Amino acid sequence: MPEKSPKKQDEPAKKTVNLEPAEDLHREFREGVEAVLTNNFMIFLAIMVLPILLIPMIWNLDDLGLHSVLQFLDACDVIILLLFIVEYISKLYLAANRVKHFLSVWHLLDLVIIILSLLGLVQILEYGVSLPNAPAVTLFLFRGSRVLRIGALGSKTLTSKLHARKQVEEKKEEPSEMTINEVDADLGPNAVHQHITIDQLKSYMSDTKPQWIDITNVKEKDFEKLSELLQIPVLHFQSKLIGEGFPRLDFLENATLIFLHSSRIVPPEKHENKYLTVLRHGILIICIGLDMVTISPGTTDIFESVLASARKHMGGNPSLTLILHELLQNLISKTKAIINDVELLLIKLESIMRPPNPTDYLERAFHLKKEVSRIEGNTVHLKEVISSIASRKFVLDGYNEQWREVFTLLKDEASNLHESIANAREEILSMIDLHLNRNSYETNKVMRIIAVLTALALIPAMISGMLGENLKDALPAGYNAYLWQIVCLTLLGMSLVLYVFVKLGWTKS
Repeated sequence: MPEKSPKKQDEPAKKTVNLEPAEDLHREFREGVEAVLTNNFMIFLAIMVLPILLIPMIWNLDDLGLHSVLQFLDACDVIILLLFIVEYISKLYLAANRVKHFLSVWHLLDLVIIILSLLGLVQILEYGVSLPNAPAVTLFLFRGSRVLRIGALGSKTLTSKLHARKQVEEKKEEPSEMTINEVDADLGPNAVHQHITIDQLKSYMSDTKPQWIDITNVKEKDFEKLSELLQIPVLHFQSKLIGEGFPRLDFLENATLIFLHSSRIVPPEKHENKYLTVLRHGILIICIGLDMVTISPGTTDIFESVLASARKHMGGNPSLTLILHELLQNLISKTKAIINDVELLLIKLESIMRPPNPTDYLERAFHLKKEVSRIEGNTVHLKEVISSIASRKFVLDGYNEQWREVFTLLKDEASNLHESIANAREEILSMIDLHLNRNSYETNKVMRIIAVLTALALIPAMISGMLGENLKDALPAGYNAYLWQIVCLTLLGMSLVLYVFVKLGWTKS
């Protein structure tokens, strides 16, 4: 009889993952600067220096009586120089690592160009635009700095290419060849065979003993080989491992296919997004004959972790059913850890009653809601898959009625996870509604105050406007209005209007 997996008391404490985005006081300012002073824009400015430099060299504008054109070109050059200075100083100030930014070779080149150009700018302040009556050395320095500034064109272009190449290299972290591991169902000390080849895999598949084969980092080019070896149509690999397939259980004539998602949480500083992100990849489990094969398009730690857990809990009953149970338990544990992290983050967000930056707060909440919705979808499908295993006729080495009860308990655990993440999603929606309503209420409160002030200011404006008109017989004969009377009448009218607004509750905070 299979033993139920006991609670793991000897597991090391789970590392705390920093789910908070790094505090960046200059984020919005940096994004604005990078949106305006882009590398492409600075390259365009460097190109604009070319006609400013070449036109005076080709034509003597002073002899042609076009001194004003020369002054205009010099003024444009000064504006371009100032933009280069603003770009350098702002990006240095807003850099995450200012020392590293400053010591970069290309940024040092930009600094040298700017310093030499500033020396020419000092001469402009002394002699004026286009440097009339300036010494030849000053003219050479001023014109030469323009030539150097064209070097910024090369530096900006090369920096952009290096940045693009770095992004491409970061996406090529995973190995290019698939990895195949095999373990016999008895889980003995000599039962594990790692990094075997396709030819060795064929010989293992021809054995009559139960075994688990784990294949990771599978690419689309490997589907034909796996299809021929496992007698599974290529379409199943493409729809489940390449397409956006949802977790499910499929019964074929010669095999049972179980498709699941394995998720992991990525802290903000390790992903392109600014906030918590949940990444997932598909895992295809094929139960064929006496063998169980797991296939994943990426690198995973499932083989090592599941193997260690199965050895710990086999209790003298080694079988592929135990391995499948531990594999599903591993996915549930990962999902549970993700839900715990999400709940901790949600508690922190709920404790912020008045965020200093409402826009950033709502953006963060909406992003969390999107990730939680994806987790909720994974849990509901995981629950359905385990329910299918527990309720239908499932063929696998060692699977019997007693194991069906164990999988039923596992299904209940998946159901609890689904309820927890569903509750978390509802809490996020309630939190978003609360802050949207608060922002709307505060906006309405400000608009009411503006309306009260406008109504109060309207009374003296109307009275002063009427008194400013030259109307014949405006007042009765023999009646003269004094200033204090006008003031008192104005204050009385304003007091009445204010009293109405107070009674209506428009002045309450």
